[in-house]
Amino acid sequence: MPKTRRLFEVNVVGVIACTVAAHPHMAHRDGASIVDIVSAAAHLGGAAYGTSKLAVAGLTITFARELGAEGIRVNAISPGRWRLHPADR
Repeated sequence: MPKTRRLFEVNVVGVIACTVAAHPHMAHRDGASIVDIVSAAAHLGGAAYGTSKLAVAGLTITFARELGAEGIRVNAISPGRWRLHPADR
């Protein structure tokens, strides 16, 4: 359970803490944008990791609605699989 708790502290609580800390500095500034990182792996299994990344996706939607009125865009990127070397093709 400690590994799962740490995973949620980093992936979920970390996003909340950073967004809350950045909010007053970004409000009503031209071009303010927060980009969260979710993962395609959220849909592929791994209960704890997948759930934490799906939580970030939900937070992104919620923060976008809440902070949008103050001119802060909140979006997420979802990196998928990629190859490191041309030989892996």
